[in-house]
This record gives sequence, structure tokens and C-alpha cells, in this order.
Amino acid sequence: MRVYGYTRLSKADRPRKGESPEDVEKRQRASLVAQEEAIRRACERNGDELVQMFVDDGRTGANTRREGFQAALRAVKRGEMLMIAKFDRLSREVVTWYDLMQRADRRGWYIAVLDQRIDTSTASGWLHAMILAVFAEFERRLIGERTRDALQIIGRTKQLGKPSEIEDDTAATILDLHGEGLSARAIAAALTADGVPSQRGGAWHHSVIAAFLRRVDAA
Repeated sequence: MRVYGYTRLSKADRPRKGESPEDVEKRQRASLVAQEEAIRRACERNGDELVQMFVDDGRTGANTRREGFQAALRAVKRGEMLMIAKFDRLSREVVTWYDLMQRADRRGWYIAVLDQRIDTSTASGWLHAMILAVFAEFERRLIGERTRDALQIIGRTKQLGKPSEIEDDTAATILDLHGEGLSARAIAAALTADGVPSQRGGAWHHSVIAAFLRRVDAA
């Protein structure tokens, strides 16, 4: 089968505290290379032909208007396959997944996701993909609810972390990154690297992030 591969950077691949631009580029390149190698190995194992790779560079999983993703959709044809190394590198939204699978069904091509062993060329693989998409959407909605609740509490009591350190937009970013699996230390480094101001004007400290997350969990 002819296969088109798709790889993407995520928020977890963003710059970290103390990293040089060269180190950031090296780590991000390693992430993309690892995804591509997984796709190449799968094609070799299955006797498939890898026709072309498409890449996006860190745009959010909620955005399906990514240039590389759209190019991949234009390229794949009937009887061919779009292959992704990791489930969340395509989209975490069930509607997006369903629309994509409907599009693939209408046009006669397939989707494979290696880390979840999804292959929509079979009925069981199609069902597996839909179940995972539903759970991914459920997790995304939970994160959204926690963000809204946290912002409401900030507005009422100003007791989440130190109110002058945790602004509303920053609180939403922290919860978003936490939902991506980043630790308090990694979130602090990401905020500092992105130039998000802290109360003292210096680097963010992981203890502030950890205290904020504990209070959100207890809310």
C-alpha cells in the first residue's frame, strides 16, 4: 500500500528554561525524526511504500488548518493510507476525528496511528479509532471545565496561587500545559522561555505552579 506519513511538534517540544536555541532545535528535530523513523519502520515491516512525509512545527492539536496536515489530505488518494506515529499529533477532538474518518471513507483511503495500533482499513480498527477519539475529547473537555472553574475562583477569591502572579490568561495556559502532561517544573520553564511575566519580573518558579495546581485540584 502507498503511505503518506505525517509528523508534528507539540507543546511538550517547546523551549525549556536554560536551553540554547541550538539545543531547542536539536531536541525538536529529534522528536520529528523519531516520529518519522517509527513510520518508516512500520512501512518496512508491512511491506508498504512510503511515498512522502508531511511535517508541522508545533501548532496546536486543535487546529486542523495546519499547512502540512492539509497538504497530506490533498495528497492521499483512494486505496492509500495516511500514517501518524502518535494519536495526539493529528487531533484530540472527536468531531475532527469523525470528520476525518468520514472523509477517508468517502474517498476510499485509510488512517493508521502507530502508538494506538489503529488501522481504519478494518472495521475493528475504525471502531478503535472512534473510541479513542471520544476519550480524547472527554479529557479535553475536563481540562476546559477545570480552566473555567479555576478562572471563576480567581475572580471570586483571588486565592489560586498568588493572584498577582497568576493572571487569568496565564492560569489557562498553565492548565493547558498541565493537561498536555508537563510537570510544574516544565511549565515554569516554558512560561519563562515564552517571556510570560511573573510578579517579580524574573523566572517562574516551579513551586508557584505546583501550589496553583494543588489549589485547582482542591477547588
